[in-house]
Amino acid sequence: MLKLGLDDISSTITTESEFESPESAGDKDFADAVRTLRSTCRSVWNWCQVVVCVRPRNTKVYQGEQSLGQCSYKNKQDFIDNSGYYEDMIKEATDDLNRQIKKKIVELVETGAFNDNESIAKDLESLADGESDYLGVLLRKAAKALRFEYID
Repeated sequence: MLKLGLDDISSTITTESEFESPESAGDKDFADAVRTLRSTCRSVWNWCQVVVCVRPRNTKVYQGEQSLGQCSYKNKQDFIDNSGYYEDMIKEATDDLNRQIKKKIVELVETGAFNDNESIAKDLESLADGESDYLGVLLRKAAKALRFEYID
């Protein structure tokens, strides 16, 4: 199956406001630690939702997201290095992105505009001609797959 991998994407990591209180996490020691961190190191990372967003390199057409609430870190690097969640969030966001791209390709096929694999392959190649980024590469690979050509 054609999928974007970690080498094919760019990622961003941002924070959003966390509307739940630290006490809502149900752990008094955790809530105390968050309050201590917030009093000594004011940062948007002290109590937030973390959002990881991935896109195919050089395009903003599609994006996959993964978010995690009730986070408390010193800064972005602290989250990346010490949370234990960052790599999983990148993978899950990439899976989300792959689902979206697959859904779009299926929608194109199901519109009935194509009556055989060769027609679909030609249309995918014409779409790919306008794309210089990884999406173009993906569309060309999909066209090869429809023709049962070797995919490198």
